[in-house]
Amino acid sequence: SGRREAFPLAVLLASIGTAWASSLLGISMALGAFLGGLVLAESEYSHQAYAEIRPLRDVLAGLFFISPGMLVDPSVLLRQFPIILAIALLLVVVKASVATGAFLAAAVTMRVAATAGIDLAQVGEFSFILGRSGLEVGLLTSAQWQLLLGASIATMVVTPALLEVA
Repeated sequence: SGRREAFPLAVLLASIGTAWASSLLGISMALGAFLGGLVLAESEYSHQAYAEIRPLRDVLAGLFFISPGMLVDPSVLLRQFPIILAIALLLVVVKASVATGAFLAAAVTMRVAATAGIDLAQVGEFSFILGRSGLEVGLLTSAQWQLLLGASIATMVVTPALLEVA
């Protein structure tokens, strides 16, 4: 139509539409929205979509990073704190080591490899989607989900401090 407001609405409709369609197919809405985003990112309109949606990015990112914290059961966090820290430490050490090794194999300096490895050591956003799906289909118990959720959040909290040291 050539109207300025039509394109962001089309992007929003495509995102919500793929999320809704995936829920009808038995897939989580979050995974559907993710797949819709991948399709949009590969389209010829990806740059325009990014430019139109960019002003909302900080607001939506803030909502995203608040939402995992709202999923944590504070009583589990307090009761299982040592186990959560141990899982988080294991995640950070293993992920940082593997990523550092991969960067060293690409023939970069040790400092660059270690910094990049630490940067990749936190648990990513997609793991929340996978974990929630695992909980819904019975692969994880509620107690295991709470431990993984707490450890994932801990890795996100500690990574910026580790990067500052690196």
